[in-house]
Amino acid sequence: MRAGMNDACQWPSEPATALDPTNRAHQRHLVDDVRVAEELGIRYDDSRRARGAPSPGKPVKRDECDTALFNEIAARHAVRLDDVREGRRRLAEGSWNPAMYLPLAALYAVAALTTARRIRRRFYGPDEKAAVLVATFAASVAISASLLPLGHLWGGIVEMVRVGNQHMSYRADRLGWRGYDREVFTLGVLLFWSLVLIQHGVAPGAQRQRDV
Repeated sequence: MRAGMNDACQWPSEPATALDPTNRAHQRHLVDDVRVAEELGIRYDDSRRARGAPSPGKPVKRDECDTALFNEIAARHAVRLDDVREGRRRLAEGSWNPAMYLPLAALYAVAALTTARRIRRRFYGPDEKAAVLVATFAASVAISASLLPLGHLWGGIVEMVRVGNQHMSYRADRLGWRGYDREVFTLGVLLFWSLVLIQHGVAPGAQRQRDV
C-alpha cells in the first residue's frame, strides 16, 4: 500500500498524471489504484461501523466511498470512470497469480514425491498391482484435496500482507484457487499419478537397492 492510507475515505497524495487506458503499464497503474481504493473503502467502512453514524458530508456506505474514490482516480489521471471500473474487473480476474503459489507448488511436490516413494517401497511386487492402484488413488485424492483449503489460506495471507489489513471483506471471494478448484484438484491428481508411474517405472531391483 501507499503512504497516506487512512480510514477517512480520502485518496492518498498522488501527482495528477494523465494515463492512457490502452497502455499496459498505465492499465497496471489503474489496477493498483483500484486495489488502493478498495482497501480505503473497507477501512472507512470498518471505522464508520465502529463510530456509528458517519461524519457530516461523508459517505454512508462503503460503495459510496468506492464511487467517490473511483471518481478521484478518474479525475487525477484524466480517464473515464468506465476505465477505472475496467481496472477493477482486471483486478478481479488477475488476482490469481500463478507465481504467488510457487511455495505451495514446492510443498505439493515434496509431499507427492515422498508419498509416491513410500508406495513404491511398500508395493513393489508384480502381484501387488491392485494394492498400488488403491493406494495411489487414495493418496492422490487426499493430497490434491488438501491443496484446495491451503490455496485459499495462502492467498488470504499474501493479500493481508499486501494490503496491510486482516479484513478481506468481499475480496475473500477472489482469493486462493476460487474459480479454479476443479482444475487444481484434477491437475494435482494427474501429477501424483505421474509421479507414482515414474517411481514404478524404475526397475524393482535398482529401486530396492536405492531404498536400502
